[in-house]
Amino acid sequence: MSTTATKPPDKSIVDKVRKLLALADSSKNSHEHEREVAMQAAMDLLAKHNLNMTQVNNSSLEIRPEEVRVNLKLDPWIRDVLSAACRLYYTDYYMTGNRNWQGRIERHPVFVGTAENIAVTIDMAAWLINSIRQESNRVYREQFERRSFRVGAADRILRRAFEIRKVERQNSATTTGTDLMVLRNQFEQANQKHMSSKSFQPFKPRTIYLDEGAFTDGVAFGAQVGLNRQVNGGMKRIPQFDGR
Repeated sequence: MSTTATKPPDKSIVDKVRKLLALADSSKNSHEHEREVAMQAAMDLLAKHNLNMTQVNNSSLEIRPEEVRVNLKLDPWIRDVLSAACRLYYTDYYMTGNRNWQGRIERHPVFVGTAENIAVTIDMAAWLINSIRQESNRVYREQFERRSFRVGAADRILRRAFEIRKVERQNSATTTGTDLMVLRNQFEQANQKHMSSKSFQPFKPRTIYLDEGAFTDGVAFGAQVGLNRQVNGGMKRIPQFDGR
């Protein structure tokens, strides 16, 4: 009795299917027609190459995380925004320090992930940072109140990112949900492996004093600002926070 070895699926095809499934994810893409087209294209590829979802799930992507350093003042509220954007778009970040001409250490973020995911993360983070800053400047005149508003908005956005991830895990019982979760897990594992090769020093956050009313207004703003903004174009540099 002879047995025929099962030929492993073409990784390039598997990669295309995974990317199409990611584009079909409603939590990342607000355009319904685009999601439907992406899902149909993924199914067509599966049929054309005689693949099934089990083969796609069991195939590992060749993910090589990159690093992109951004010149950005890391105020506490901005760190929360970056954490939220990273959590939503398959990336991570760490802080690196450089001594300026005055001898003081300036810390800036370094994003870790694929080039495409970093570009989306940076674009989303830049949009959120500018939106929060502009709204705080419009509503308040005092710097103390503006800062309190920004902290509240960033805190709510980060909590929403966690909530979105929780819903993703709950939806993973469906076929498409399982595929998307496998895709996310592979990106995250590659990022974590890359991060584990680094040596980080402990970071001690400083105490923040806030205006309760401005903080509450910021939370309300963070609850309604869009997190599924369609991102077009390539990588954009986050503008440096100027505190105005």
